[in-house]
Amino acid sequence: MSRVKLFIKFSLICCIIIICIIFIGIETLNLKLCIAKNTSMQPTISNNDLLIIKQYDDYGVGDIIQFKHNNLTITHRIVDKVVDNNQIVYYTLGDNDNTLKKVYLSSVVGKVIKTFDNVGVVCNYINYFIVIVFVVGSTFVFKKLIKYDYN
Repeated sequence: MSRVKLFIKFSLICCIIIICIIFIGIETLNLKLCIAKNTSMQPTISNNDLLIIKQYDDYGVGDIIQFKHNNLTITHRIVDKVVDNNQIVYYTLGDNDNTLKKVYLSSVVGKVIKTFDNVGVVCNYINYFIVIVFVVGSTFVFKKLIKYDYN
């Protein structure tokens, strides 16, 4: 086997192992990954930033949280925290958005604990690459099956 083929196989195996370790770590630590798809938190969080979200029992003023609102997932900063009818209520604003939102603890997905700038662009390309590899690989396997002599 040539050195190039050996290097490619070794690289692919290493990539698969690294991806598995990342996903096992994410699952073990109860983290969620999300790609920002709006500009309401600019300049803190930009479009296509990768966000790591972790759920906690409580959040404080200044925390950036992700929450569900009208079937949308929104990321905003907590500007106030009150207790209303024995329920914790957060008031949030985007750094680039002046619309105050009232958020109940039950609607909170989690707190943004880390951001990676523009990683979402890379993730989109990886998704396209995976689809292309799947299609090419499936075509190769299909051609091999057609050529195979079953007798």
